[in-house]
Amino acid sequence: MPRPPASKRKSAAAPASSSLAMIWVNGRRIRRRITRQYEKALRDLNVTRQQLDRFQNGDVPVYRRWINGEFGALLTEVRETTARLAELDSIFLEVHEEILFSGLPPSQAYARVMHRRKNPRSRQGGFDDSEDDPFGDGQEENERRSSNARDRCEEQGSDFDEFSEFGGGKRAAGRAPNSSNPVSASIKELYRALARRLHPDAQKEMSAQKKEWWHETQAAYERGDAEHLEHLLSRCEIEEAGNVEKTSLSGLQRLIAQLKRSIRQLKSQLAHCRRDPAWGFEARLDKEAVAATIRQQLTYDLKVMKERLREMEARIADWTAAKGRSSSVPRRRSARPDPVENFF
Repeated sequence: MPRPPASKRKSAAAPASSSLAMIWVNGRRIRRRITRQYEKALRDLNVTRQQLDRFQNGDVPVYRRWINGEFGALLTEVRETTARLAELDSIFLEVHEEILFSGLPPSQAYARVMHRRKNPRSRQGGFDDSEDDPFGDGQEENERRSSNARDRCEEQGSDFDEFSEFGGGKRAAGRAPNSSNPVSASIKELYRALARRLHPDAQKEMSAQKKEWWHETQAAYERGDAEHLEHLLSRCEIEEAGNVEKTSLSGLQRLIAQLKRSIRQLKSQLAHCRRDPAWGFEARLDKEAVAATIRQQLTYDLKVMKERLREMEARIADWTAAKGRSSSVPRRRSARPDPVENFF
């Protein structure tokens, strides 16, 4: 059998070894790219924030002054009508509850509700005002049925709350607010570092940016949000240094992600503000057309509210008249049977 060549014998006998190659990476290029992304996100955040500030501090006050000057009397009438409707809605709700619990007719239920409103002490326990009850007709039994019905509802409600997440029962008691959770040592350390840089007592001059960061720091500390505290601390360090050379690339990437989230939130608010009639109002040239549209809408709304107000007041007038008629008719006392006569 022929022997293999020497070269092949040597390569076959040589042990297999894995070589580790070092690859040179240009970190400056990566840092420049990430730095540009950070600066762009910071510019977008500032532009969006300036637009919101211009709307809230410029457009909204101008629009409100114009509205009050053009429709002052009409707006006052709308507010007064709205307040009267809210008052009558509350009265009607109490009347319906009184009818439900006591079984009284609407006229007597309305009279009882108004009596309680004029005499708030009658709602409190501790004394018997049955002698001063202007409704008569043996209402003691109705009151007893009403109190029993309320007690049953309260008992059922307490049983339901034990298993409901909206009540004060077991499920709700199981949830503790964030403030009761123990604060970790890392969060306390981040908060102290931010307090040294942002606390008003430690500042010679408190800028608007630092005020905003300080409020965010307090809110993040209450939530226990360590990520947001780290973001704020990195922002403070960058502002103190004047550049991002000492910030790690991972820290810069976290800052960029946080800035982009803030930009999305602000742009969502900005989209809502753009639909507001006050947006860019100072520069609008069609203010007369806008005034005509608003006056037409306010007049129509006021007409609808007044019609509803007349209907409610007419129903209350009917209840008052019905109660007056029932109280003017003398009550007949039923003759008690003579027990002696029945016995014989």
